[in-house]
Amino acid sequence: MSQPTFETNLSALKNILQQLDREDVALADAMLLYEQGKQLHADCITGLTLLQENVDNIQTVLPLQQISPDLSLQEIFTSIEELEQEINRLSDTELEKSIALLMQVESLLHAGAVTLQQFSSDITPSSGADRV
Repeated sequence: MSQPTFETNLSALKNILQQLDREDVALADAMLLYEQGKQLHADCITGLTLLQENVDNIQTVLPLQQISPDLSLQEIFTSIEELEQEINRLSDTELEKSIALLMQVESLLHAGAVTLQQFSSDITPSSGADRV
C-alpha cells in the first residue's frame, strides 16, 4: 500500500477539525480525533519538509535554463506556452519535474521583463535638453 499524499493527509486533518468543531462529539471521541489530528499534522510537516528538500536539490542539480538575450517577446511567450502545456500533461506525482519546468518559466518571464524594460527605455522620449 502506498504512503498517503500530503493532500490526502491535509484533507483528513480538515475533516477531523470539522468533527471536533461539532458540539455533539463525546470527550473520548474528541481525544481520539485529537491524537489522529496530531499524527496527521506531523505527517503534513514531514511531507512539506521533504518537498522543500527536493526543491532545494532540484535548484542545485538543475541550473536554470540559460535564456538567450536575443529571444523576441514572441519566442518567449511561445516557449512559456509550450512549458505550460508540458506541465499540464504531467501527473500529480511528477512534482519535481513540474518544479523544474516552472523554474524555466520563471527564467523566461525574467528574460521577457528585461526585454520589455529595454524596449521601454528605447522608446521613452529623452529629456528636453536633448531635443532640437
